[in-house]
Amino acid sequence: MKLKINVLIMVTLVALLSLSAFADGETEINTVDINADFSESEANTSTPSDAYESDKNDNDKEPPKDEGQDNVESNVDAKKYDFFADKAELASDAFNVQSYTVLEEEKYNMYGAECIMRRDGAIGEAWAIFEIPYVSEIFASSCHLPSDVAPMSIELSKDGATWIDADITINITENENRWTRIDYSAENISGIKYVKVIWGEEANLQNWWNPYFLGLYANTEAPRESEIIIDGKDELYIPIYEPYEYTLCGRILDQIGNDIDAAVTWVCESESVEVSSDGKVIISPDMIVGDTVTVRAESGDLFAEKTFTLCASMPADTDGDNIITQRDIDFIIENYGRTSDDNNRLCDADKNGVIDIIDLAYAARYMTSAED
Repeated sequence: MKLKINVLIMVTLVALLSLSAFADGETEINTVDINADFSESEANTSTPSDAYESDKNDNDKEPPKDEGQDNVESNVDAKKYDFFADKAELASDAFNVQSYTVLEEEKYNMYGAECIMRRDGAIGEAWAIFEIPYVSEIFASSCHLPSDVAPMSIELSKDGATWIDADITINITENENRWTRIDYSAENISGIKYVKVIWGEEANLQNWWNPYFLGLYANTEAPRESEIIIDGKDELYIPIYEPYEYTLCGRILDQIGNDIDAAVTWVCESESVEVSSDGKVIISPDMIVGDTVTVRAESGDLFAEKTFTLCASMPADTDGDNIITQRDIDFIIENYGRTSDDNNRLCDADKNGVIDIIDLAYAARYMTSAED
């Protein structure tokens, strides 16, 4: 009777221990032979507390990082950029490029990007141009099928017509069971207004969607004086009778070719001509045809020079623009038959003192057409 009570107590204890282990997450319940001799060395020594501690240790481990939460910004070195574009609609011009909203199941491969750009359903050439005046540095990323990686290229332009290759640094990150990521960066950029992103030439063009372009970041610099331009023709015309004042025209441009609201200071390198600091030049009849006049425009450390050649004026040019037009013809006709005086002497091409058929014929012979 005493033996039966002991066995019953042992069975009850085993059952309670098994239920405790099950409640703590053990899906497999160990069975115990009620006839076993617990003093034997081969007896099962594991306990529910052992199982609990093992499970607790596993739960205490830091869970693997949810890579799908990564964002393209994680590789931007925490910089703040003035410009970001991840949609084709933000491009000033594009060819064979579309915007694409990344599906939830794709975000792991796309490093958490929400929206990307890719080819617009056609194989081959694809590019996007972004207008970023005064861009000084750029950062961009793309994701590629690991089996078919062709880096994209980046070109820069000041005017949108002439392009140069960007001096970019490329960093390729290969991850197991994940698309290959390529980062592109360039610094110390100046004099650039447009950035062109060009898709590569993958081996398997049937995968028209490969690669995904994650986005373009850019920083810009402030406009600054970069260049002086001296406008005007290369000739100065010597007047027939009276001196005239010619005003030089100089413009200061910034690094992308826009005008800056600032004035230049003028200096003349020629001894025979005086130029005021604001660019006024007096051209007189006693100057010699063929002589040259060199002027210099300055602003801070910037300067530009221009050399003018002194040329003879065109006879019968009555308004001083050194070409004969219908306006000159009309003025000669208006004074036809009159003696030349201070008001009409420019009509007297042969300087014989009378505005006559010779003067009119000369003007007609050398008249510049409206098309010219």
